[in-house]
Amino acid sequence: MELQKFFEPGKLPKIVVLGDLMLDRYIFGSVSRISPEAPVPVLKHGSCKEVIGGSGNVAANIVAMGATVSLISLTGDDQNRDVVLNLCHEFDVQTANLVKSTTRQTTIKTRYLSGNQQILRLDDEDASIMTEAEHSAVIHNLSEALENADCLVLSDYDKGMFKGDIAPQAIKLATAMNIPVIVDPKGHDYKKYHGATLITPNLKELQEAVSRTVYTDKEVVEACRELIAKFDATSAVSVAFLIPIFGVLWGINYLGEQINITMIAAMLVILIGLVMSTFPTKGKITTQSKKPPTA
Repeated sequence: MELQKFFEPGKLPKIVVLGDLMLDRYIFGSVSRISPEAPVPVLKHGSCKEVIGGSGNVAANIVAMGATVSLISLTGDDQNRDVVLNLCHEFDVQTANLVKSTTRQTTIKTRYLSGNQQILRLDDEDASIMTEAEHSAVIHNLSEALENADCLVLSDYDKGMFKGDIAPQAIKLATAMNIPVIVDPKGHDYKKYHGATLITPNLKELQEAVSRTVYTDKEVVEACRELIAKFDATSAVSVAFLIPIFGVLWGINYLGEQINITMIAAMLVILIGLVMSTFPTKGKITTQSKKPPTA
């Protein structure tokens, strides 16, 4: 689905995505026996597939909707950075603002599958807080990218980008420019997202945030209102929580913020892209069918 037909040429939303970028690698093979060394299956290697993951997947989905996306994140100074960059370019995700770290590796999730059955997932990552130099570079790139942006997305996968005060600083910068901020959250502490325009937990994330089981529509609404109440709901922003599993947007819009049609279009594109990014692996790979990644 693309939105070009709904807007004038050159008026499509310009989105900045700030978040945890990673490489998703899939090792496909077949299992026909158990190892004599240990009671584990022996996977005979068949093929390998690599796709952009984390905030990169969010960015690719938003681009597929017709928007322009600048991605800001950290990568290592390694071969996997080159793989990630190539995948980003295949999906027309702008990578000029990616920061190359000399202290950490590019995050990789490697999944081993026999047929449709996942056997093992191996995570190679450094989720520690950013160094002062990395922090400064990210904020500098974000400040420049926001000058031509219609909306900012914070894509949190708990891989280190939002440890510390990056999220509050990003929200403050965007708010000063009257740019709406949409948060794809992670974890149970949403204080770092205070002041965001829209927070979009899925059902699991919502349950983690309120520390209880949430299932019915009524429970969803109550949980969302509980979270909204924790973040100074008298501020002049729109606060809402999207629950993709129900396909319903619940929230409260507070008076005082002027949102133009471009902002609305940007938020619509992002919301659909975020929903696409919440689907399981099979769906995620399918959404990136614009230019199939090489094995």
